[in-house]
Amino acid sequence: MPLTGPDNVGFQIWNMSKRMSSIRSGARLAAQELARHRAAKDLSPEDFAEIEQISDEYEKCAASADQTWTRLVEVTKQSDPTLVDESDIVAVIGNHGSDSALMSQVQAVWQKDTSVTESRILSVRLNGFLARFPEEPH
Repeated sequence: MPLTGPDNVGFQIWNMSKRMSSIRSGARLAAQELARHRAAKDLSPEDFAEIEQISDEYEKCAASADQTWTRLVEVTKQSDPTLVDESDIVAVIGNHGSDSALMSQVQAVWQKDTSVTESRILSVRLNGFLARFPEEPH
């Protein structure tokens, strides 16, 4: 996925962290749905296999996003140890935010990651599943 927005490494990494957070949220929701239907035993084998596959694929996307995040942190810390605040898993815009060499390294790491594109497809699949099998009110 191409990077857009200001030509600032800190902003770009912050933006990436938000996308990765969204992937993790989707993976958690898919896992919760899987657990809910596993406990309720309310799905046909085909429908259960569908949510199980969505959950598994989302988990792989989240793991890929986590690996990309780790690599982004490594790359930025080599250039500017203050650029990323890992405690919040959010990039902090530091003094070297417009460093073109660092921007190239960040883009190279980001372009290898496919989790954002894959998670968008999974999001559509999960939303379709949720529409067919909504949670019943308590």
